[in-house]
Amino acid sequence: MTGALQGQVVSILRKAFEALRGIHRKNSCDGRVIGSSPTISKLENAGSSPVHRAPLYHYVIVREDLSRGTALAQTVHAAGESSVLLETLPEDTRAVVLAAQNEAHLLQVEALLRARKIPHRAIREPDMPHNGALMAIGLVPSADRKKIQKVTSKLPLLR
Repeated sequence: MTGALQGQVVSILRKAFEALRGIHRKNSCDGRVIGSSPTISKLENAGSSPVHRAPLYHYVIVREDLSRGTALAQTVHAAGESSVLLETLPEDTRAVVLAAQNEAHLLQVEALLRARKIPHRAIREPDMPHNGALMAIGLVPSADRKKIQKVTSKLPLLR
């Protein structure tokens, strides 16, 4: 993904999060959240003294065998569905979009995320021609990159 395109994706993800924040709904995807629901401490916004914390990383894994438009739409779904579980999303959150080769590969990643209890949302497309296929996975934003990278370290950035 070129720098300009990656900037556009990050912008789209931020706008999608803002549009979805506060609207926690089950869509026609599997509707399940795996793992715990982390929140960001309210103390960070209290203003009495700054709380120093590591930045959050918001990972989305999407199939690279999808058309560009479909991949972008599924990326937005995955980012939105996985981020609404947080109380707030700090401005310094880093967005990372990774690629799985195809649905079989993405299913393997999903199994690893479940086994390691990494909170995520699996996005399945109910409409034709996909008929319930796993399209993307959004990980709940986290500062614990080491735990996440045990699953994602071999996945390339989406290009």
